Amino acid sequence: MVSVMTKNLAVLPFLLLSACPDESICAQFVEPDPLFALSPAVWQWQNLQDRTIPVCWDQPSTVSSDDQALVRRIVEASWNVALDHESVSSMFRVRFVGWGPCVSGDAPGVHIVGWALNPSVSAIGARLDGKQAGVRLNMALEACEDVATHEFCVRSQTVHEFGHVLGFVHEQNRPDTPSYCDEEPAGTDGDLMVGPWDLDSVMNYCNPLWSGHGHLSDGDIEGARFVYYPWLYERVFCPTDGGAP
Repeated sequence: MVSVMTKNLAVLPFLLLSACPDESICAQFVEPDPLFALSPAVWQWQNLQDRTIPVCWDQPSTVSSDDQALVRRIVEASWNVALDHESVSSMFRVRFVGWGPCVSGDAPGVHIVGWALNPSVSAIGARLDGKQAGVRLNMALEACEDVATHEFCVRSQTVHEFGHVLGFVHEQNRPDTPSYCDEEPAGTDGDLMVGPWDLDSVMNYCNPLWSGHGHLSDGDIEGARFVYYPWLYERVFCPTDGGAP
C-alpha cells in the first residue's frame, strides 16, 4: 500500500479522483517515490485534455533572448521530460508552454523575471497563476558571470524554482527530516508527503550539490508523476483480470 502522511488535510483521495481521466477504474495503490507537496497549490484543469501551464516573461527586455531560451530549454529538459511519461497519453500530459513576453501584468500563467537578487517564487504552484514577477531568477549571479559557469547557475536555480511552480516545497521542511540535515525549514510548508525523505531532491537544501546542480533525482521524477499522474500508481483490476484481488 502507498505510504502517505498528511498534515491537517486528508488530500490524497481528492488528488487521485480529480486528476485521473478514468474515474471508473478500481485499483490498489502501490508505492511511489518522494516529494513534499502543497496539495491545494497543485495545478488542476477543467479540461484534462489541455493540461498546460503557460509561462511568460515580465520585463523581457531585461533578459537576453539567449537567456530566455536557456531557461526554456532547462525546464523542458527537466520537468517537462519528467512529466512526458510514455504510459500517459499525450493529451493528458502536463507541460509548460508559451515562453513569450507577458501580454499584461495579470496574464494567465507563470510570470518570470530575471533580475532578482535572490532566486525565489512569490507563491507555490497554481497560486502563481497570473501573479506578476511570480518566479524570480538571477541571471547575473556574481559567481556565475563567466561562460563556463553561467549555464550551470541558471540551471540549478531554474529547476529548483520550477519545482515550486509545480507545487513542491522544500524537502527539509518535512517533519521526518533526519537530524543530520541541519538546514532550517524555509518558506511554505507542504501537507502531502509520499515515500521517504530524499537527500538528492533538487528541492532539498541539505543536498550536498546546490539544488542537485539542476538534475532531478529519481524521487523528484517519480514524485512529480505521482502528483500529476496518480493513476500510474494504481494497479488496475478489470473484469478481464478476473476481478478484484
